[in-house]
Amino acid sequence: MKKAFVITTVLAILVCSLTACGGGTAESSSSVAEGTTTAVTTTEEALTADTSSQEETESTADAEENPLMKYITPLVQRSDELELSALDEVTDPNMILDYFKLDKNKYPDMIVMQCPMSAAMAEIIIIKTQDKESAKSDLEIRREKLINTDVFYPDDEDIAKNSIIGEDGDFVYFIATIDSKLVEEALKAELEK
Repeated sequence: MKKAFVITTVLAILVCSLTACGGGTAESSSSVAEGTTTAVTTTEEALTADTSSQEETESTADAEENPLMKYITPLVQRSDELELSALDEVTDPNMILDYFKLDKNKYPDMIVMQCPMSAAMAEIIIIKTQDKESAKSDLEIRREKLINTDVFYPDDEDIAKNSIIGEDGDFVYFIATIDSKLVEEALKAELEK
């Protein structure tokens, strides 16, 4: 949308400057106007195609929703009751590896949720795995990094120190929120359904 506006504005300035120069015939002004209209139309068609392609990508992404999201959604729906900050799924494997210290290749059945605003610390990580000890060890590395590196505000320090690593069935989880125990109870209820 911004591209179309910029291109239209530049073309309008170009047409005005050519018209202001004078000395041209009505026929040459008409040719410039036709060329401008063609350029604007082509740009609009390209932007429409780009938007359609983006919508297809978004609908494909929606269709490929993480299957572990079904355990997070009920928690989000109870966010006021659970004092749970708004959470977004982190999907970039490089960020998951660099920031959270977890390897998406090692844990393909994993969901990482984090509050996108730095003013409110909140994380929930769920890993479905047969190797629970390894997963708990990796989540402990995440917890230590959270406590020692990722804390920005005094309240965050308490949240990080009171974070929980637990397991339920084939699931291992990490919770760092205002009331991690309350969120853990709600999560375990969802995992056991």
